Amino acid sequence: MAEVVSTYAVNRRVGPGRVRFASAEKERRLGVNKGEIDPVWDVLTEAFGEARTKSERGRRNAAVRELRDAEVTPEEIRIAVAFCRRSFTHFTEMAVCGWLSRALHEETSRGADVRSIFERMRQSGGGNA
Repeated sequence: MAEVVSTYAVNRRVGPGRVRFASAEKERRLGVNKGEIDPVWDVLTEAFGEARTKSERGRRNAAVRELRDAEVTPEEIRIAVAFCRRSFTHFTEMAVCGWLSRALHEETSRGADVRSIFERMRQSGGGNA
């Protein structure tokens, strides 16, 4: 028996890592729900726990949609979550979306600083490498 999905829902959780979209056309267009796991939803579930109520799923869906539209990878989402944990005591999925660019910028800047420090150490003979 096929599951009936409300037309009001953008998407709905139907199992671990799986979502069902309100229309088959939307599923085809986004290329999801072919039995595969939704990595964006799963990374947010790792960070925030399972969305159990309708309003929690709605907020999660909005964040997933925004992150998918931006073509963000799960690793970039983890970087943004870590940035938000360092910066705020409380934050939501939408905060991860809102601070994504800043988090990635700081991560790449920090990586460049570390690389330049090791390069200078190597050039001065101060490193063991």
